[in-house]
Amino acid sequence: MKNCLPHLPHLPHLPHLPHLPHLPLSMLSEVYYLLRSKSDGRYLTARPTAETAGYLLLFRENFDALSYLNAHAAEVANRFAVESIPGTQLGSLLKRWGFTGVGIVSDPLLPKVEFLQHN
Repeated sequence: MKNCLPHLPHLPHLPHLPHLPHLPLSMLSEVYYLLRSKSDGRYLTARPTAETAGYLLLFRENFDALSYLNAHAAEVANRFAVESIPGTQLGSLLKRWGFTGVGIVSDPLLPKVEFLQHN
């Protein structure tokens, strides 16, 4: 089956990140936004290697997720949907999909991403 998700440029190459901070408890009270492929339901991630599940990209606002798409993948932006998720459901989502952690996008145009590891 052909990979339906495009390669999105401008995400920094992720070296091995052994000492990432863990997800803080304060994240539980927040609502986050993520990007999901309309064609196969996979979430947009940053992956240090092709073999890893990677880090789920989270945005603090709906418009930040849309800005990220428009800035870095405008030609395929219509293939993604923005979904919201309460912080209380992040842990189960990360476990279900086998993600290493999250990448919180603080500036969608650069992009500036803070990586946090899920324990």
